[in-house]
Amino acid sequence: MIFRHWGVLQSNSAQGLFGFDANPTNSGTGAGGGHAFASFLLGYPTDVRRLYTPGSPVYSTPEPSVFVQDDWRATSWLTVNLGLRYDVFGPLSEKDNHLSNWDPVAKKLLVAGTDGVSRTSNVKADLTDVSPRLGFSASLPHQMVLRGGWGLSYFPNNKNAGAYMKNPPFTANYGPVTSTANANLPPNLFLKDGLPVVTFANPAQPTGNVIGTALDFKSDRAKQFNLLVEKEFGGNVVTAGYIGSRGDRLVQGKNFNLAPAAAGAVDPRRPLYGQYPGISAANVLTNLGKSTYNAAQFVFTRRSRAGLTLTTHYTWAHARSLTLAPWDMSILEWGDTNNFDVRHRWVMTANYELPWGKSLTGLAHGFLSAWQVNATAYLQSGVAYTIVNAASRTNTGNSAVDPSSSGILRGG
Repeated sequence: MIFRHWGVLQSNSAQGLFGFDANPTNSGTGAGGGHAFASFLLGYPTDVRRLYTPGSPVYSTPEPSVFVQDDWRATSWLTVNLGLRYDVFGPLSEKDNHLSNWDPVAKKLLVAGTDGVSRTSNVKADLTDVSPRLGFSASLPHQMVLRGGWGLSYFPNNKNAGAYMKNPPFTANYGPVTSTANANLPPNLFLKDGLPVVTFANPAQPTGNVIGTALDFKSDRAKQFNLLVEKEFGGNVVTAGYIGSRGDRLVQGKNFNLAPAAAGAVDPRRPLYGQYPGISAANVLTNLGKSTYNAAQFVFTRRSRAGLTLTTHYTWAHARSLTLAPWDMSILEWGDTNNFDVRHRWVMTANYELPWGKSLTGLAHGFLSAWQVNATAYLQSGVAYTIVNAASRTNTGNSAVDPSSSGILRGG
């Protein structure tokens, strides 16, 4: 049984942030031009925001678990490993009920401990995390061994900033407010105006960004499996095999207030603008993501002989993930996993025990014998990365990711 307790004291921009780009000073005709520094000198910010969270919340979550495991020698040449685990990763609670969860269905904030809302802001405990595991090892003729396994695992992903449900009435945020200059209109934000006085937001009329956790939020789930064959010869071992995984229920932050792509001012196009004109983004943690990983692995191991031990292996892999398109939250797209999809990787480690000093005795033996030389080397191909525009071309009020290039380019 694990009881987690931790505190988070964080205000991303208590003094406010002013963003500047070329839009307020461009030609206004679509011909380009403009400069971010010129916009700064004229005092025309592109967006203004303040993220301020007074106080020091203390979170807790219970995590009971139980497991059984057994190794069964079924025959003289076959051993089977069996296991079963059950976990409950409880939802967050805060010692003073300082949780406020955005519910995208009810379209309102659920403040813990008020109006019948639970201490977890109505986020339910997931009681379905059952994890069977199966493995085997089979001795084959000609000094060969076949090994394999399959397992189901769960990973709680509600311990990050997006899950802390810091919303009104426990925050004093402002914005982000976007300038009409982004739509090639005269700017309506000015640096000289500064920021408004800090006030705690009304949960009935929130402004700026609100965050939430899906009421049926679940832990990330991964199915992992492998099949390997080993062959021993001359005191060395060669291994070849397949390793794979399939992930689902992976966390994705979904913005329920993303403006559809179009020309003109952003805010009036946001879905919640009619009811909550002051809300910019309504990001809720959901379980929409998926992932795949497939790899062929080849290993050569030289067991210790004449003072030398060496291991080298090569992996040929492909990692992909299913994520929300940043310009349209109704679209899920497969792509190479940024910073993780390494197609080719070779690694070698070697250890050599220097031969001198073994016949010495006393102090000389202590200083001059049993020295070793260790070496490690690796070589890998580049990872996938995403092209990002300096300014959003979709005019949705979200990121500046170019929809034609997400996760498809690779480093050398």
